Amino acid sequence: MIMNQNILLKPENIIIPSTGRRAEVLACRHGFDNLDQMQEYIDSLQDGARIMDVGAGMSNLIDELAHKSPDKNFYKFDNNPATAKMWANHENVTPVVGDVFSINDTLGGGFDAIFSYRMAHHFSFEQVCEIVNNLTNLLTDDGELFIGPKMDWRQSTYSGKSIRVDKQRVCDEGVENIAKQISLNKFGLHIQRTVDRTVADYFKTAFFANRDNNDCVTEILNPKTGEMTNKKLGVYAGFAARLATNLVKRNNF
Repeated sequence: MIMNQNILLKPENIIIPSTGRRAEVLACRHGFDNLDQMQEYIDSLQDGARIMDVGAGMSNLIDELAHKSPDKNFYKFDNNPATAKMWANHENVTPVVGDVFSINDTLGGGFDAIFSYRMAHHFSFEQVCEIVNNLTNLLTDDGELFIGPKMDWRQSTYSGKSIRVDKQRVCDEGVENIAKQISLNKFGLHIQRTVDRTVADYFKTAFFANRDNNDCVTEILNPKTGEMTNKKLGVYAGFAARLATNLVKRNNF
């Protein structure tokens, strides 16, 4: 995504993301009933457990979990240095900027839980296979990977649930079978990238957008003023992305 380095950001936009990637929403996307249930899962992990959000963007998921679990070690991973500069500071959160395709060299391993949402569908099937393999290799023997959204023509890329896998499941089902569940085909990927590029170019940022209960964009950050403003294109772009994804999956293009 393209980001304007001169963007004017208000504190409330940095601390609490106004996108569908806020903690409460992502907890449900990852298969939990709510954020509290996800917190219970984190609390059940051993002291010193390592938890990471890959493709964290401006999500506050790790911030919320880390605040209530000071005995755990949390990581935010993203490929955008500009994004990382805006992350809040926490004693038990390590910010990491890097490439997901070399993440094993960067972080080594030993993770008890890895979360990744709305990242894989930006990549080709072959790349998603590599991502699944890389993230699985970072897990401990009992660790789990939550990655999504699961692609289904009845679900858009914005609301699909994550799939939950461990090393054994990946070994049993195979990396390719796991990757198929969270990948767009080539035509769908082309549409997704086109929409992403168009929206990013138009708004100069794709990080801050208010959404309604249906996860449709209603407001977007104006990069010139730092104010949230109504932008009809944001609504249309969100609708186009949903329609394209559903159409692609339904008709097997």
